[in-house]
Amino acid sequence: MAISRLRLRITLWFALAFVVGVLALELVAYGVVRHQADTRLTQRLETEARGLLTAVHRELADSGRGNLIKAVKEALAEWPGDEVALAVFGPNQRRLGELGPEAILRVMPQGPDVTSSSVLQGSDSSTRFHFYGVRDSALPALVVVAGASTAALRAEGDRFASWLEVTGPLAILLAVVGGYILSRQALAPMGALSDAVSTIRPEDLERRLPVHSPPDELDYLAGQFNSLMERVRRGQLQNRQFLSAAAHQLRTPLTVIVGESGLRLDRPRSEEEQLASLRRIQVAAHQMVRRVDELLLLARAEAGEAIEVARPVDLDEVAFEAVDLMRGRAHALGRSLELGEFQPVTIRGNGDLLREAILEIIENALRHGRGPSPVRLEVQAVGDLGVLEVTSGGPPFAAKPLGEDGWSDQSSGLGLLILRRIAQLHHGELRIRRREDLNSVALLFHRMIADGAPAADRPEALSEHAR
Repeated sequence: MAISRLRLRITLWFALAFVVGVLALELVAYGVVRHQADTRLTQRLETEARGLLTAVHRELADSGRGNLIKAVKEALAEWPGDEVALAVFGPNQRRLGELGPEAILRVMPQGPDVTSSSVLQGSDSSTRFHFYGVRDSALPALVVVAGASTAALRAEGDRFASWLEVTGPLAILLAVVGGYILSRQALAPMGALSDAVSTIRPEDLERRLPVHSPPDELDYLAGQFNSLMERVRRGQLQNRQFLSAAAHQLRTPLTVIVGESGLRLDRPRSEEEQLASLRRIQVAAHQMVRRVDELLLLARAEAGEAIEVARPVDLDEVAFEAVDLMRGRAHALGRSLELGEFQPVTIRGNGDLLREAILEIIENALRHGRGPSPVRLEVQAVGDLGVLEVTSGGPPFAAKPLGEDGWSDQSSGLGLLILRRIAQLHHGELRIRRREDLNSVALLFHRMIADGAPAADRPEALSEHAR
């Protein structure tokens, strides 16, 4: 089984944090232990010096102040000897008596001139000394120096350091092993989540991962995955609808081509009939070419291909060119085109895409429109919006009910799907409404203002536009 990099990273971070914490605690403990041992030695030396000075003063009280040396010697004789060295200094720093290890007494400094009750400390690398003296008019000026070796302190510090040297690697090993085990337990729900994801099949997009309450980080991840699955499901449904619409749109011209070519091959026909048949085949072929081009356009847009839509485009000029191109098509279908109000409107976009969209709107109006009313095209500037609107008579072709403002943004068919996509690429909208006996299809875009910059995108402006 391969080592999980995520688990390894969690283990290393846990081990690092654990080791740093343990080392910090050990260093603090070492400092505390060393300080306590140092304090105990200092207190012991002070106690020894204070006690010996008190004993000397007691002997002086018993024998009289004139026998200072005798009082010191008697006090030292009665004092229990151990590893602490003691020396008593009189006036002029004269050593009156001493007791204790010779090695410490040899390096013992002379007693300072202590003017009041105080404790003075001095030390070297291997010994520590404390001075204690009292100068009182009622008592002779005496100073007691207590000294002891610091070897015990060093030994205790060395033992603690050796303990740290042993426990440090053990702490690292414990941190690594414990971190790996804990990371395995912590990531177990993620493994279960991965197993649940792996069981979801492409045809089973209705399944969702469980989300607990209150949610944790994994539940948030599961919720995001469920949202992704919902988007994928909707995308799959849209793709199916798109393929169905594409097949329906391509079936009609293919049927015309197959039928006309079959009739031409089944029996001889007059030259006039042949020309009429070829015209119908040509119209059907052109319709198929347009549909294929539209499919390619939509595929490019859906694939995320960058399409230039930032150039200044005169919407009224593009619309006029489209009307001029569709006059022959209108004549062939027995319909008429009419120009309504044309106002100068400049937007940022792609002229080819906009021309394709306008041609598609006019084509739909010519083919599906009914009644005596002509197909009418208008271009107007309404506030920050440029509106291109095509109206034609006939039954409603919006599949969904209209909204409160008379517009419906729900429509079916490949052509209208292409129109909606082109509008979205231009940050605009496709709107459909039914007005008396007329169908109206409009493209709404943000106009460019006087300095050439596009008007601010204001979705509410698109929503509020209703004629």
